[in-house]
Amino acid sequence: MGSERPAAADPAGSFAVLIGTSRYDDPSYADGQLPGVANNVSRLGWMLRDPSLWGLPAANCVEVLDPRSPSEIIDPIKEAAARVTGTLLVYFAGHGLLSSINAKLYLTHSLSVDGNPVSALDFDHVRHALTFSGAPSRIMILDCCYAGNATLMGPADGQVAVDGTFVLAATQPNTPTPIGSGGLTTFSGELVTLLRNGVPGERRFLTMGTLSRALEKQMANRGLPQPRALSEGNVGDLALFRNWWDHDIVSAEPCAPRVAGAGDAGHRLSDQASTRWRAECRAVPGILLAATFGNLVAVLLAERGPAGLIIAVSLSTALAVYVVRLALAMTLALAVSKTTEN
Repeated sequence: MGSERPAAADPAGSFAVLIGTSRYDDPSYADGQLPGVANNVSRLGWMLRDPSLWGLPAANCVEVLDPRSPSEIIDPIKEAAARVTGTLLVYFAGHGLLSSINAKLYLTHSLSVDGNPVSALDFDHVRHALTFSGAPSRIMILDCCYAGNATLMGPADGQVAVDGTFVLAATQPNTPTPIGSGGLTTFSGELVTLLRNGVPGERRFLTMGTLSRALEKQMANRGLPQPRALSEGNVGDLALFRNWWDHDIVSAEPCAPRVAGAGDAGHRLSDQASTRWRAECRAVPGILLAATFGNLVAVLLAERGPAGLIIAVSLSTALAVYVVRLALAMTLALAVSKTTEN
């Protein structure tokens, strides 16, 4: 798996429903607004529609920002579940609440009340919609506090696993998640960075299993809370997203959105800079070999007259110019990438 994209991941028959609650009306959330969530939804939506990553048709990528009732969360999921023939990806970002009785996860909307799960959507409704969808593979990504509780499966938890489903949660069970100080929330920002930069050493198409393992390593290296993944069936091995690391891919979408906030450096610039950097790096061995061979020839020619010296100087100058160009490309890619990640 991974060298080709299977029919189950065909973007023409696949759907994504991206839901984010960034604004809350109740005073209990006066200090709990989540402006980064709006950026999460728009950024991920653009990336999933990008033909160089997945290429979902615009009509198959639904963005729901600041729902004001449980039905505004679950209805778009049910509608996509009724139409999908490929992969169904559901993403939620916002505050999560826990039941004090059985530790079940609840997803909040703009009118939810902090500490009152009854005012939010029971995650079991989402699980039910996924269970009865026509999708051969289902992906649930949760960026909220206590997201790991969605992975608690088994009789003791009163929940039933859904075969063909992959759940990627921002946290371990019963654990809050940091909000983040940049343009995106912490977990989604790390996920976007991984999708944007790719995974070294992996195949042309990335699976959710590969992404989750790389995400765990990336977040551990940054001292961030560990995400949690649960795969039922072999959906975790489904080749889904193009790996931007190993292939010179520049977005075909003419204008990527800019993310407001501390990280507002223009993600598209970062995408192009990092892609150019990788292309430049791969060209280095050939350039060095050609330059070395050329200099040897020039040295031999120099023994026969000034023409050889001129050639040697020209080749050395060309090599120096290329090295400077490579250094500038690497510096730009690293600087912009660091800015957009923060």
